Amino acid sequence: MALACSPERAPAPELDACPSTAIPETRAPDVTPAMDHAEFWLAKLADGQADQVLLGPPEFEVLAERLAATAGAWRDPLDPALADPTHVDTELGERLTWLRGRVSSGKYVEGQAEALEHAALVIASSVAVQPADALHWILIETPLWCVPTIAGLYTPSPAGFDRDFDRNQCASLHFGELVRVIRRSPGWAYVDAGHSVGWIALAEPPVGPALGPAIEASTVLALRSGDRAWVLDDWSPAGGQPLRAGTRFARQATDPATLRLPSPTGEASLTVPADAPISLAPLAFTRRALFEQTFAQLGDPYGWGGRAGHRDCSSLLLDVFAQFDVQLGR
Repeated sequence: MALACSPERAPAPELDACPSTAIPETRAPDVTPAMDHAEFWLAKLADGQADQVLLGPPEFEVLAERLAATAGAWRDPLDPALADPTHVDTELGERLTWLRGRVSSGKYVEGQAEALEHAALVIASSVAVQPADALHWILIETPLWCVPTIAGLYTPSPAGFDRDFDRNQCASLHFGELVRVIRRSPGWAYVDAGHSVGWIALAEPPVGPALGPAIEASTVLALRSGDRAWVLDDWSPAGGQPLRAGTRFARQATDPATLRLPSPTGEASLTVPADAPISLAPLAFTRRALFEQTFAQLGDPYGWGGRAGHRDCSSLLLDVFAQFDVQLGR
């Protein structure tokens, strides 16, 4: 990281400006190795506070009501209102107009000439998806693009631009997430994942398809009302798709250790070992659980907008809170 001048950490008296080059540090000042562990922070709490349940069913109901009334909060992909044509046209237009303004003002630079205008043509050619073909499971870790281009939009600097920070990458969708496909254009689909909305590239083999077959809303509701399992840490089963912390899967009622996973043909099963980071219920919302699950990700690579499948700050929050069955918007 680079340290910047601030009132709390003024430069040395002989300097009259911040250094012109970054000062590399592997650890922020005054941050000790002990602070890398949840136990350090939990020890500061009064007796009993660490394991006190902060949110229960009544509080979750109130939280859900408030989120439903908040713009940008999580929306259930099952809701057909997400595909309202007026809402979708407005959303697509506002996003494209905003990005055009950033490019024309020089605040963003295109990774490839005319990338944004090519994306505009893709958007203009997109067609609405019929409700019967709207709901799909995500089959692989999939980038979600703000507009349909993989050429990239970057913040310019004297040294060029950093391809690790593509301003067009909105999020990354995990295997097993439900999305509502709203529009399609050749090679692209405009989807709403509840926490984020954007475009996914419809990958072909050998990568494999990003979307599973269309699924009925009644089937999704049945899976939700049945037995489920919560993934508490990133886990890669042998020979299978990696399961990401925060995702949820249906499981077989007759065999709690067997998950029902989406597949290109509809559904597959996975029997998980006893030591897999899988819970048959969401975590109780306590300070201890929240700290422990968050600190478990410390040291993992950072990925802007989910670049290369890594988390950024907002996806960390999404994935951690989902383990408590709290759905947040990005």
